[in-house]
Amino acid sequence: MAKCCWCKKSGLLLTVNRYGFCKPCSDAVRGRIKGMLDQVRAAAQGADTARDRQTLLQLTPQLERAMQMIRELEALRPSVPFFQSDTAEYAQTILLGLERAAGKAPFALSYSHGPDSAVEKAMAQVWSAKTTVGKRIKGGGPDSGGYLDFPLTVDGLVPAYFYGSLPLVPSPGLAEPGLPGGRVLLEQDPQNREDPDTVRVYQAGRELGQLPADSIRRMVNAWLDRELPVLARISCAGGTAQLLELEICFYDQQKKSGFRFFSLVPPEGQPLPENLLSAERWQPVTFRWQPQQERYAAHGQDGQELGFLPQEAESLLEDGEPFAFLYQVQKGDNGPPAATVAIERRRRRWVR
Repeated sequence: MAKCCWCKKSGLLLTVNRYGFCKPCSDAVRGRIKGMLDQVRAAAQGADTARDRQTLLQLTPQLERAMQMIRELEALRPSVPFFQSDTAEYAQTILLGLERAAGKAPFALSYSHGPDSAVEKAMAQVWSAKTTVGKRIKGGGPDSGGYLDFPLTVDGLVPAYFYGSLPLVPSPGLAEPGLPGGRVLLEQDPQNREDPDTVRVYQAGRELGQLPADSIRRMVNAWLDRELPVLARISCAGGTAQLLELEICFYDQQKKSGFRFFSLVPPEGQPLPENLLSAERWQPVTFRWQPQQERYAAHGQDGQELGFLPQEAESLLEDGEPFAFLYQVQKGDNGPPAATVAIERRRRRWVR
């Protein structure tokens, strides 16, 4: 005879899930946790973006309620095994906001966090079809010699970050801007006494210019210093050297890419749905909770179900829907259909 570990009800007709919860309790607890996490996340974002003490004073009641919710969530954690989200970063951000509101902590001197913060804002764009990572781009073409198609992997590393519409400081006297879509080489110049962090841009042995002294250049230098792949191409050449723009793709290990990768699993005792046969990699994926299976189902752009997420991926969805896409699709040529999804790992920052 089954017994719910939450409401303590029991009966011959009662069914419980793998965590020992009956369906009404499971739905209610999941909904409660998600609602509280949404409010906590909103409070943390407000505390992190506030620029002055007056704004934080107005937010103080919301921040205090959020801290109370965090305490309630942590009290729930021992008895709710499917609650895996970490609240520590939210708590630290909110506490810092409260300290600033009370005049006990200073504000950061600058809210420009540099390349890491810019990377977080561009993270979702890295993997969308618009970035053309892994796809052909307009302009140039495969017969253009210097044409560069950003590959899906380089030496086993995957695209970690992508930037487009980047300015280029053209070389003096540059008459022709270079080939749109063309491959360019980024080369450091540590012997430059005036600016040892200089990064020069070459195409077919001809110097087109330099990267401006900004966060992108610092990031390029950091990648080249670590001997990690950095690929670049001209994304826009409007007829004059002054209109040159670049696209740069940074490669790193999967665990550092800003995404986590999971294989979709089929319904118990069944293969993955044939909908995968018409699915294309890189397409965005959304997730819906299926109460009967007590799993999150992945859905493609057309709304068709593609499979279920494994249990270890559920914590990424507890505090909101992250950006996700199909990373790999096996359409049955060498076995049954299979797919891997990439889910954005949310990153939260605070400055003390």
